Amino acid sequence: MIDLKYIVTGTGRCGTLYMANLLTTFGFPCTHEGIFTIEGAHRALEIVGGRLPAVSSKTSKKQNLSDYEMEIVAESSYMAAPYMLNLFDSAKVIHVVRNPFAVIKSFIKRLGYFRNRFPQEDPEDPHQIHFENFIYRHLPELHEEMSQTERACLYYVRWNKMIESSGKVKYFHRIEDDAEGLKKFFDFKGEKYYKEVCNIMPEKESAEDCQIRNINPWIKQELFDICKRYGYMKI
Repeated sequence: MIDLKYIVTGTGRCGTLYMANLLTTFGFPCTHEGIFTIEGAHRALEIVGGRLPAVSSKTSKKQNLSDYEMEIVAESSYMAAPYMLNLFDSAKVIHVVRNPFAVIKSFIKRLGYFRNRFPQEDPEDPHQIHFENFIYRHLPELHEEMSQTERACLYYVRWNKMIESSGKVKYFHRIEDDAEGLKKFFDFKGEKYYKEVCNIMPEKESAEDCQIRNINPWIKQELFDICKRYGYMKI
């Protein structure tokens, strides 16, 4: 049985694996997509109840520091967001964000998400379609007629607002910032821990990189509003 004390969540492509490793080195062993998966709330409850094992995501194999004999107390997964209102009331939620234009660019150019109103299976990676469908299932407005860029922008806004509206967020962290605030939150006084700054997350992403100049004005406005609130002012 897992005594889940912390949940880290964000949009995906925002540093959740980095956060899993950081918390683990703080002394709070944290799985990455090992509890909250595309299989939903029922499976999460089965895992926390000890009836199923917590298995790291495909992308984090051999990279997740908690993949050892540790007593898990935290989980980092973007797939936790839809379930936080109804599950694990005692767990403290850490909301992690990354420069929105880096996230949008990564979803479009690296993963190829949001190309269609109804995602089609890609023969090159049939496993990936299940993750994209998970997003559409919880944000059905993405089925509406719009461009790939508009869907990616709307996803960034709506997924983060879903996390905010849970009312469970105890700490907000921008992945580009150093770990000093997190050290205080976790009362970590050690000298050695995982990378202080997530150095694989470039800050030099802009609206131009994502070609959002011609997207729907209301989507653009919502995106820019959340940029300002999160401190990403250089847009």
